[in-house]
Parts: sequence; structure tokens; C-alpha cells
Amino acid sequence: MNQINGTVFSVDSDAGVIRLSVDGGYSVEFAFNTQTTVRDGPNSLSPDDLQYGDRVAVRYVGRELVAKQIERLAKAPGAPAAAPAPPPAPEPVPSVETSSGPAAAPSVAPSTGPAASVKPAS
Repeated sequence: MNQINGTVFSVDSDAGVIRLSVDGGYSVEFAFNTQTTVRDGPNSLSPDDLQYGDRVAVRYVGRELVAKQIERLAKAPGAPAAAPAPPPAPEPVPSVETSSGPAAAPSVAPSTGPAASVKPAS
């Protein structure tokens, strides 16, 4: 199996193409498909997980530039190590019950008379 190491320039999953920048300033384009494995150490990835600037090794057979394996060797500088886990779901708030059943919000009746005045104490 042949291998080329390079830096990811772009990944187009719709077209099934990954473009690398390799030593000497050359650009190399590989096709990938559902048979292509993408890994970062022991972790399986999808091609969409690869980002601009990631260092990768692409393994292919013969003269056809169809990737059989893509291995991420290093994440792009400044890229987060991994997506943070989502926060846990909030605990449900227990309902308040009274001896006569669920508590009801107090009701306020509108005033129909003149407003009461309050005089300060002297």
C-alpha cells in the first residue's frame, strides 16, 4: 500500500474528495468512498471530522488516487481536542401540593372603589 502524508486543504463529502498540501508545495487530490476508513488513533471518524490544517496520512493502492485509509496524525493548531460533552439535562422541578391538591396561584381582584390613601405617621 502507498502512503502520502500531508496537510488537509479541503474535504468535500458530497464529491467524495479530500485535497492535501504536501511537501514541496504540491496539492494532491484523493477520492474517498464508503470503503475508506478514517481514524484518529483508535477512534473512527467520518471524513467531515477532518479540518483544514489537520496532518493526515492517506493510504492508497496502485496508481488510482482512491484513499483506502485516512489517518489523522495531528489536529490543526488551535483546533479543539474534542467536542465538549453536552451538559446534563436539568432536574425536573417537583410540583407543590397542598392537602387539598396542587397549589394554585393567588388571584388578585381588581379594585372597584376609590384608591385608599396612606398618610405618613407623624
